[in-house]
Amino acid sequence: FEVPEGHYFMLGDNRDNASDSRFMVGFVPYENLVGKAVRLFWNSKGTEYSSRQTLDGSVGK
Repeated sequence: FEVPEGHYFMLGDNRDNASDSRFMVGFVPYENLVGKAVRLFWNSKGTEYSSRQTLDGSVGK
């Protein structure tokens, strides 16, 4: 994907059944973003989930 400047690519957490930037939503302009991420999750070992600090270095709630 080539994301236009000033836009963001949104990816849903249900990869196989999500309406995200790959399909219906498209690229989201910066001015449409509201709020901030407080915790980021990823599947680190197949079945166990880990979390990490937010982008500003603080721990999410």
